[in-house]
Amino acid sequence: MGKVKYSEIRFEETKYKILDLLKLVRIKSENVRFIPIDGLRGDNLTVSSENMTWTINKTGTVTDQLNTLKPPERSRLDTGPFRITVEDVYKISGVGTVLVGIVESGIVRANQLFTVSPSRLSTKTKSVEMMGNPISEGKAKEFVGVNVANTTCRDYNIGEVLSDLNCFAVRCEQFVAQIKIVDDRIVKTGLAPTMNIHLAQVPCVVLDIVKISKNAQEKKDNGKIAAYGGVEKTIMKYCAKHSVFAGKKHVIIGNFFVKKCVTVNGKKGNANLNIN
Repeated sequence: MGKVKYSEIRFEETKYKILDLLKLVRIKSENVRFIPIDGLRGDNLTVSSENMTWTINKTGTVTDQLNTLKPPERSRLDTGPFRITVEDVYKISGVGTVLVGIVESGIVRANQLFTVSPSRLSTKTKSVEMMGNPISEGKAKEFVGVNVANTTCRDYNIGEVLSDLNCFAVRCEQFVAQIKIVDDRIVKTGLAPTMNIHLAQVPCVVLDIVKISKNAQEKKDNGKIAAYGGVEKTIMKYCAKHSVFAGKKHVIIGNFFVKKCVTVNGKKGNANLNIN
């Protein structure tokens, strides 16, 4: 803040720009706190700044906000279907094949049957560990290592999803996604970008575009072109079979982005899934 002479106007401009970006990834504005600070001089870190009197009784200090934080509710995610995104695969001497990644939902335990999407390989866990230490179970949002049985490193790829055998992640060829365009480039039918979805990079094709007006009505776009600032639904097709998740149910792995400066939020509830 020292570089902008502690300007309240500049602070508000920056805040609203960031809020617009946070909306794209489904972060609610009421859950975000903005605090103007100057780390070099210590302004608003632990004590209210005399250089920014306009923040008194408005934003507080960083310490004040840290003291108000509440731990996230885990119960809802822990009771959901078991999902782990594969971040890396290791072959450890004397142990075997170990998959590492974040438990997006559900709980993973030893001797648990699971399937891999989209390859549909099925096996079971031998043990679960965290930071090299064995644990009885891995819960949602924990980074764990899973020792798997009867498979090798070549059987897995980064970006694949481990899921419960009784409630497995489906793979599809075609789906509907709601997009928000954040650059001045255009998106049109026939475009073949690379999709970045839960650590995997998968080529896809835009088959059709449906405009969404401010009153939530949908209409076909005869030009089949989406431009900067627009919100559209697109029918997209994978060039290689992969999985897709509902953005409302799985906020992290349900969101993905496409190169060409387009941010895409998958919505399985409106999707036409071709399950194979």
